[in-house]
Amino acid sequence: DRARLSLPQGLTVGASSIAGAGLGVWSNRKKLPKGVMFGPYQGEVSEENPVSEYCWLIYKNKKDREYVDAQDESKSYWMRFVNCARNEQEQNLVAFQHRGQIYYRTFRAVGPGSELLVWYGEEFAQELGIACEAGPSRRRSSSSRSWLPGPPPETCSPCSL
Repeated sequence: DRARLSLPQGLTVGASSIAGAGLGVWSNRKKLPKGVMFGPYQGEVSEENPVSEYCWLIYKNKKDREYVDAQDESKSYWMRFVNCARNEQEQNLVAFQHRGQIYYRTFRAVGPGSELLVWYGEEFAQELGIACEAGPSRRRSSSSRSWLPGPPPETCSPCSL
């Protein structure tokens, strides 16, 4: 099972802390420092929109785009198991597109026993059907997500990432 075997040392796959999310990725090392990059997100590449909960829409340039679908664990990478946080305070990863690929980066230190969670903002999370918990959080516009130059990345419907 390629997805699980690709896990970096210090990370493990286990039951997510997010109700109904299935599996998640957990840190089991002393401390995962701020700024650690993971990726790229891997899976089957297609120009057609696969109806999958594990895909990203990648902009190759202003006109061309492709989908990376990590549904099949034998053709994907461990990043498929990373879940979306329920609120901004839970977030410890940002996702970004760079040179036509998706990467995740720790934006703060991640302690041992913590689940790796990415956050897209309340509006985007709601579009994906993710239940956000009440609590103090700042709203982010789609243009303020942590993405590198190029058109704003999207997920393909009905993606969970």
